[in-house]
Amino acid sequence: MKVELNKDDLVTLVMGSEPHFDLMSKYVKLEYGHWTGGFVDEWTWYEWALERLDEEELYSIFQECKTSQHENQ
Repeated sequence: MKVELNKDDLVTLVMGSEPHFDLMSKYVKLEYGHWTGGFVDEWTWYEWALERLDEEELYSIFQECKTSQHENQ
């Protein structure tokens, strides 16, 4: 199947994913998102930061998150 995605689609795709705990510190340092721990454990992407990235960078982040989740199950 071939799917064409524009930049907005890729931002949405990344925002719908969550990095494995091992990647979170990397993305926090890059200021792409943050982790809220405690009562509610939750990863939040910074949409404004993702919108600054190009399509290749966004797709790479999505692939990295997807791979990290499968490797750490």
